[in-house]
Amino acid sequence: ACDNTVVDHQSVVMSFENGVEASLVMTAFTAGGGRRYTFHGTLGELVLDEEANTLTLHKYGKEAEVSTLSDLNEKGYGHGGGDVNIMRDVISYLNGEAPSISMTYIDDSVNGHLLVYGAEESRKTHRIVEIDEYRR
Repeated sequence: ACDNTVVDHQSVVMSFENGVEASLVMTAFTAGGGRRYTFHGTLGELVLDEEANTLTLHKYGKEAEVSTLSDLNEKGYGHGGGDVNIMRDVISYLNGEAPSISMTYIDDSVNGHLLVYGAEESRKTHRIVEIDEYRR
């Protein structure tokens, strides 16, 4: 009952030209704090849990491998430390250092943004959106 229109839960299904299909399920309401990412593939699943500070690889039919991630949640910084790490990457790059693994080519970044714009358009219009609609 307010003017806040931020999405609090969402499901997005994506089909790519190479035949890969992906889905994203997001919810703002969880029992724990921090983000939890789960990636399901044909050979297993990968879970990144910010609150537990762990990365778990579970290959189907095998024991799960759990790794602890150091400094995943840097105190005082947003997005699980991502904001400050983006700034570190920019400064390193401007200082002539090699790009980190998290730096992307501009085309990849643009495509990621187009995908998000398409998801938002689909949510608002209740229709399937082709990303090519934005490439005019």
